[in-house]
Amino acid sequence: MVRAAWAAAVAALVVARVSWAAGPLGKQGQPIQTSEYTIDLYDGPVLAGSRVVGLAGAYTPIAEGVAGYSYNPAAVAQRLPWSAGWFDWDLDGGFTLPASVTDFDYDNNGDESYANSAAFFATGGGGLQLGRFALGANIDVQQYRVGSKVAADRTLVVNVTRTLLLLGCALLDGELVLGLGAGINDVGVEHTWDVPEAERQIAKVTGGSAHAGAIWAPAYLPLRAGAAVRWGAQQSDSLPECNAAAGCVQKDGAYVSSGYYLPRSLALPTEIQAGVAFQLLRPLNWRWTNPHGERGSFYALARTRAQEARRARAAAAERAIAGAKRGGKSEDAIDALEDRLEEQDDQAAQAEDADLDRAGEQDRSRRLLGYRLMPRAKLLVSAAVKITMATADGVGLESFLEQKVERSGEEVTVQPRLGVEAEAIPGYVVVRAGGYLEPSRFREVEPRIHGTAGLDLRIPIEWSVFGLLDDDTTFRVSGALDATVRYFGWGAGLGLWH
Repeated sequence: MVRAAWAAAVAALVVARVSWAAGPLGKQGQPIQTSEYTIDLYDGPVLAGSRVVGLAGAYTPIAEGVAGYSYNPAAVAQRLPWSAGWFDWDLDGGFTLPASVTDFDYDNNGDESYANSAAFFATGGGGLQLGRFALGANIDVQQYRVGSKVAADRTLVVNVTRTLLLLGCALLDGELVLGLGAGINDVGVEHTWDVPEAERQIAKVTGGSAHAGAIWAPAYLPLRAGAAVRWGAQQSDSLPECNAAAGCVQKDGAYVSSGYYLPRSLALPTEIQAGVAFQLLRPLNWRWTNPHGERGSFYALARTRAQEARRARAAAAERAIAGAKRGGKSEDAIDALEDRLEEQDDQAAQAEDADLDRAGEQDRSRRLLGYRLMPRAKLLVSAAVKITMATADGVGLESFLEQKVERSGEEVTVQPRLGVEAEAIPGYVVVRAGGYLEPSRFREVEPRIHGTAGLDLRIPIEWSVFGLLDDDTTFRVSGALDATVRYFGWGAGLGLWH
């Protein structure tokens, strides 16, 4: 009886909220009572790995490793000084916890009441580099817990997931790098209380994005420039995934579930990012030579000798067998001779393979010599700007969660960023600091200035991870902070030390 009464009350409350208005979005501050709007997934605070946060998001011109995928798709094909082979790979990840000290305003809409200690951001990905070409993937996950619109004592889980797939190519020995990508982005809302699995997801809204980027990294200059474009497809005729099992209903073009009017679409608004970085005391750019096209390498010489030796052994074996047949040897004797010659060939081939491995390692050591001898001290300065285009009929994520019209993205916004990085204790500690201006996407809300800081600490313990890495590989732990009025975030990460 109690469960039936509770279900009836919930159903009555949901129905009571439904006005079935398929018309335009209402005035500022009014309840949302239509599905004719778009969630504006604007990135205000920098949510990324520790290095990017520490550099205040000024990462578009640096674009190194997996951390750069979301900032410049060309990062997937950008070769680093320690990348000395035709094939290379990279893995990276991290998390950020936007935490509230006194109050919390994640999207800078001027409302300090949205304090949510359960907010969480994680990022991770990997890439493969094969000669001049590369491919990679990255996924960002944000999670929030918010109060249910139909039951004040219950919460919902909101998951924001962004998946990015990339292809890249390096030209002119790595001085010009290009990248393309495709993104899939969705917002899902789920129950947290005890309901059947089929009823947990209230609804999900999905949108797409296209990405392109370029890096100019001249080996003869201590600077690097980068630019990237993200085009966010805003499809006004798309429909949310409305889960009928969870109570989602539709009439006259409006979609309502658990008291939420669902948007027809979401959009990562179109962005243009560009910037320049320069580095003192240590080279910033390195010319990458494709080992497969390298002339006069130890491996090429060893392979030529091995091929000549194998041809000579094959010819000698043919002569020996032919001579045995002409001499009237029995078939058993000839078979025994063939087995002996084959065994000798296998032994010689194993020795040649070992020579090839040694020659390949000699080539790799020679190509890494410049990296290993480079000075550790450095001072890297990076400046970038992010320009975000308007979003038609957009509201913020918080506006959707509160079901109150707060228009977001009515105007183009510009966000300048500046970051500095230095190796404070050569070989052991890297420090970072920076700042950026976060304009508001909302009406009559002032921009705010963020200050960031971060560091890497080397763990001086060598481990090859069961032979997967070099014997002298060491690791790092990383951390970063981002603070401004009504916002404080921190993050940590673990990776290789270079």
